[in-house]
Amino acid sequence: MTQKSYDAFSIDRLKNMLSTDHVSISPASINLTGNQLYFNIPLSLSPNLYKQMASVEHFGMQVELPHDIYILSTLEEASLSVASQDIRYTDKHFLEVSFKVPLNHSVLASKEFTSLLQNNLKLHLSFTNAENKPIASFRDIETEFTS
Repeated sequence: MTQKSYDAFSIDRLKNMLSTDHVSISPASINLTGNQLYFNIPLSLSPNLYKQMASVEHFGMQVELPHDIYILSTLEEASLSVASQDIRYTDKHFLEVSFKVPLNHSVLASKEFTSLLQNNLKLHLSFTNAENKPIASFRDIETEFTS
C-alpha cells in the first residue's frame, strides 16, 4: 500500500480565506499566575479552511498587545510573535493560540493593574508567512480575565 503524499504550500495561497467569513474568534481568556499573564485565543475555522491549513508548510502568528498591558510588562515591544508550538489544532475545526506576557514584579499591587482588570482590552492578531510578514489580520479581539 502506498501513502498518498500531500503537496505542502505557502499560507499566502490562503490569504483570501483568512477573513471573518472563514475564521470566527471567541474572546481571549487572560489568566494571571504569579507575575505572568497567560492568554488563550480560540479560533474557529470553517471546515474548508481547516482542511486547507493541514497542507500549509509554515505559518506563524503575531499579536499586538494593548498599550495598557504592554506598559506593565517586561517586553521590549508591544508586538509579540507566537511560537509554532503555542499554536495547536484541536477538535471541531479549532485552532488555539496561547502565549504569556511577563509582568513587572511591582505591578500586581499597583493601581494600574487594578484598573487594567476593569478595562475593555482588545488584542490584534495576524497570521504570518514563512518570512514572518503579516498576511491577514484580525483587529479588536475581545478579552476576558478568568482569574
